[in-house]
Amino acid sequence: MAKFLYDWDSVGFALAFKNYNIALHQPHPPGYILYVAIGKSVNYFFNDPNFSMIFINIILSVLTVILIYFLAKNMFSRNVALIASFIFVFNPFFWFYGEIASVYLSGAFFATLIAYTSYLVLQGNTKLIYLSAAFLGIAGGFRQELIFFMFPLWLFCIFYKIRDYKKIIAAFLMLIASVMVWFIPTIYLAGGYESYSIHSQTLLFTCFSNFSVFFGGSINSHLMMDSLVITWSILGMGIISSFILILYLFLNLKKIFKLDFIKKTKVIFLILWIIPAILFNLLIYIAKPGYILIYLPAFVLIVAYVISKFSINLNKIFKKIPKKYFALILVFICILSGIIQFTNPSQGTQSGIVDYGVIKTSDNDMEIINYAVENFSSNETLLFFSSENNWRRSIYYHPDYESYSYYSRLKAGKNYYGLRHYKNNLNSVSEAEIFYVDLDSNKKVVWLINNPDFLSQIKTEIGLNKMELPDGSMIYYSELNLQKKFQIYNFAFKIG
Repeated sequence: MAKFLYDWDSVGFALAFKNYNIALHQPHPPGYILYVAIGKSVNYFFNDPNFSMIFINIILSVLTVILIYFLAKNMFSRNVALIASFIFVFNPFFWFYGEIASVYLSGAFFATLIAYTSYLVLQGNTKLIYLSAAFLGIAGGFRQELIFFMFPLWLFCIFYKIRDYKKIIAAFLMLIASVMVWFIPTIYLAGGYESYSIHSQTLLFTCFSNFSVFFGGSINSHLMMDSLVITWSILGMGIISSFILILYLFLNLKKIFKLDFIKKTKVIFLILWIIPAILFNLLIYIAKPGYILIYLPAFVLIVAYVISKFSINLNKIFKKIPKKYFALILVFICILSGIIQFTNPSQGTQSGIVDYGVIKTSDNDMEIINYAVENFSSNETLLFFSSENNWRRSIYYHPDYESYSYYSRLKAGKNYYGLRHYKNNLNSVSEAEIFYVDLDSNKKVVWLINNPDFLSQIKTEIGLNKMELPDGSMIYYSELNLQKKFQIYNFAFKIG
């Protein structure tokens, strides 16, 4: 598992355990107040926010697999339930988000919990209508979008079986009451509804406008977003699982075009689970692979059903071989594919690929920062980052060090630039065409950046020293014992 907090959001949650403030992104809007409350409680025992959040994710992972088993057993059969459970345990995205401090596994857990209790209502267990409503409402305290994405499925399940409108009204009242459990404290801690609304809408519309054409994004940005949704959905299911599903669909094109299958309640149930979330991701926004965890369990159920069907079909062709052996072979291949996909690391980038290599790279980045801090004192050193995540994590683990971080954003099809500055527990951010950075000539600058051209220009202008670490990594730094002005890219540096 990750040794350090993984990214910007992880740090926000860790800070929220001490001081809940969405204006400071502790955590970022819309607040996740129930997740923070549980995290804070667990952290009381461990006193390690990173481990506390991973511990929560491990528990959620176990519970999610158990729920998938019982849901699949109720929907299909025990064999399908076993297939779905084993495949999901080794699912690369599910595996990845269980190894880092993040909130996304709560999406998989609550989506499956809501789906399971709603399906039991669909089967005729009307007593669970209130429990399913409560789970749907409470889920918003972990990930607010769950209410909107899972509401159509919940609505279908209660109206399909229940004709007692008093019970339906009571269920809606239960839903509202469970939403208020987290919404009222969130509003109170945010300083009132107006303040909460401003912070939430500012973040949401800023994000939406980067990609969605419906919020001012360019067509190219929107198409790039859609390609990410498709890519992450395929990688999220697992490459072999996706191939099996696509092959099954191809072999059953005639049935699919007839659309008779859509009339089945199980098919409607799965469609209502998948479509709202995936449509939002395709039309409005997706930022990380973790977003697909909301509907990934539904995909796994479908894959498990398809594997079961394939096994029966293969048994008809090769009658001497029991169908369970075909199922075991297909499951083994899917599991092996998931293991290889997760443990055969990419190049260690965090550009949408999720595997062990990304976790390792993230930890190595933090190790380099720690080495830099050990070798340079805070009163004589300034840290300069090209990664917002590393800058944010550095502030959390080493708050005594002044630091800068630059970034670029794609907005309405155009790149714009920003600069973050941290000093004496205060953050500032500026956006402009050119940034003026004043450097103290009595200090050193440690350049924690991954741009060779930038480092080359630094070497030319003021000189660049390097320090080799035990693992072979390099720390680059400059002595600022001079007075000079120079410009690199969008930064006009002034020393002294």
